[in-house]
Amino acid sequence: MSISKKINLFYTIFLMFCIMICLPSISMAQLNKKPLQLKEARKNWNNLNFKLSQYHYEKMLEENQEHFDAHLELGILHFEINQNYQEAKLHFDKAYEHMPNDTVYEVYKFIAECNHQMEDYEMAIDFYQKFKRAIFNNDNLKADIENKINQCEFALTKPEKLWDGKFINMGDKVNTEFSEYCSVPLMKDSFLLFTKRNSENLEQKNDIISFENIFFSKQKNKIFVDSDISSSLSEFENISSDSKYHNAIVSSSITGDSLIIYRKNNLWLSKYESNQWTLPEMFSKTINFGKHQRHGCFSADGKTLYFSSDAKKGNGGFDLYKSSIDSTGNWSAPRNLGVTINTSKDEDSPFITPDGNRLYFASKGHLGYGNFDIFYAEKINDTTWTEPINAGKPINSASDDIFFHILDNDKKIAFLSSSREGGMGQMDIYQFYEYGQSKFENCISFSENITDTLLNEEYALIKAKDTVFTYEEMTLLADTYCIKDSVTNVFWKKEDSIYNVNNLNFIFDSLSLGNHQFELEVLARDEFDEEKRYCVSKSIFVMEEPKIEVPKVRHFKDTNEMALSIGSKLKEGDIIALPDSLNLELSSVFFSFNKSDIRKDQRKAMDENIKLIKANPNIVVKIIGHTDKVGSDEYNIKLSQKRAKSAVKYLTNKGVSLNQIVAVLSNGEDKEGVRYKNEDGTDDVEKMEVSRRVDFYVIGTTK
Repeated sequence: MSISKKINLFYTIFLMFCIMICLPSISMAQLNKKPLQLKEARKNWNNLNFKLSQYHYEKMLEENQEHFDAHLELGILHFEINQNYQEAKLHFDKAYEHMPNDTVYEVYKFIAECNHQMEDYEMAIDFYQKFKRAIFNNDNLKADIENKINQCEFALTKPEKLWDGKFINMGDKVNTEFSEYCSVPLMKDSFLLFTKRNSENLEQKNDIISFENIFFSKQKNKIFVDSDISSSLSEFENISSDSKYHNAIVSSSITGDSLIIYRKNNLWLSKYESNQWTLPEMFSKTINFGKHQRHGCFSADGKTLYFSSDAKKGNGGFDLYKSSIDSTGNWSAPRNLGVTINTSKDEDSPFITPDGNRLYFASKGHLGYGNFDIFYAEKINDTTWTEPINAGKPINSASDDIFFHILDNDKKIAFLSSSREGGMGQMDIYQFYEYGQSKFENCISFSENITDTLLNEEYALIKAKDTVFTYEEMTLLADTYCIKDSVTNVFWKKEDSIYNVNNLNFIFDSLSLGNHQFELEVLARDEFDEEKRYCVSKSIFVMEEPKIEVPKVRHFKDTNEMALSIGSKLKEGDIIALPDSLNLELSSVFFSFNKSDIRKDQRKAMDENIKLIKANPNIVVKIIGHTDKVGSDEYNIKLSQKRAKSAVKYLTNKGVSLNQIVAVLSNGEDKEGVRYKNEDGTDDVEKMEVSRRVDFYVIGTTK
């Protein structure tokens, strides 16, 4: 179950030994002449006290910022031990800058590998090529570098994605600065089991990394809370370890009542009985037939086991095998999945889909981004598979990506273990987050009032009327003009209903009076293929549709109206009534509280009136201005006059003849209006918009 990290650490120590005794700049003959801080750093490195070693390297660089050896060795420590590739690259770049006359070509390799891990593939290729040209008599190393160059070139082709989204680190409730991997969700009980390696249970002073052990995290309100070792909960007591050997979780059956565990280089089985997991029993030698059996998974019916083994009769490294159980409970001889799946390098962490037709697995041998990548192959028959396909990003990275497990394919619920850049430790557990899904959470949020301070920011905006009538069709427009990234989805939310449209058309019925809240969520993708969310809400007030009767006969001036000194010079006797066949109705326009200018949202109604008037050049139109019941009579008469004049000016500016217009105003406020009050006794000016209007009536035609 131990991944490649232990090998890497042994290699690192060996490399450090070679660097300290072989390179001219830091030979053993000169070691005693080295500054104290450098000697202390190397001594603590040899004693595996990496934190103290790092401290002395940093002190050395405070004394001499151009010290080649300190930069190189501290870079190796960050790269191999801390796996902090950005920090490592800073020191390798400094070492490259201050390289002595006797060139240390390994600096090229380290800079290339840092860029590779940080997914700057073009820069990685450049330095891999530099290092390759510097190698003279090492064909194996040349082949390894050529393979890494191929990986970078493969990544630059941007392989097709299996899923569109990203894997999110599960955070410090599960992951630490150490290694966490191989997650096994038990959703029935909302548990997440996983394997952890830290420095808490080192057996010997010269141990490089500790034994593995099983930990769990319990889910509450869809969030996994603090993790703990499995022995702390009686339910998992039997699958816990006394730290004298590796004890790792591997997988569970699809029913969740069987667990596969890794101990003593073999696979073991535990079952859930009487609210507790039983003591693990080792699978037979038919399954555990190699030196190490590292991972395995059951088919949906539990009758077939897919597993990895480094048995000598394999193709090299770890290979994938399958075995089936018969009616007597015996497992058949394992069958190698063949050269289509297995390579001369490691294949591991198989996962078979519930229908048994697709196999996911990790491989170092098939071409990928680097180290372990996740691949999938389709089952052709019992012995044959299609050529494996790299699962692409975001599943794979330039680092180790392994233990991919799908919990729900339709809902895209999946887990992955990865040592990718940006993690919390040497290896972390990640959960998939699908793009393009409406969530209305974790948004870049704005109120409906975008202020001038946001003019240079990215934001979304809802364009719609503040007030509408019942049975009036309204349109809410999603204004995404200020979003610089590529917009991919637009969602609207009203109560529990979600609509996936750019512009939302809506009609309220008579049972929908009052305020209604609409939410807009805009999804966009930036240049790094990261999804961003923008959210904004808007309140819309719904009122009863005004019922304004249009009399068949209208005069220049009725008893409750006052004539204005603008408009037609016609007299009552100069017009005749409309013929019965000509029934023309014009729309009223409404005004904001204490305002007389034509609002933008009312211009459409005005323009429609103008079309009708121009189409009938002989008609005479009567304009009546109104106000609500707020304010004195004297003030409201003046306001009515301003509104009527504003309407006349709009008509004439659009080409309507002044001779077609008769302008009057209501004697103060609208006599039919109602005065609405808020709970605190103040006037509800929104509801009284129906009284703040100008009416248009066709009263006849010229003789």
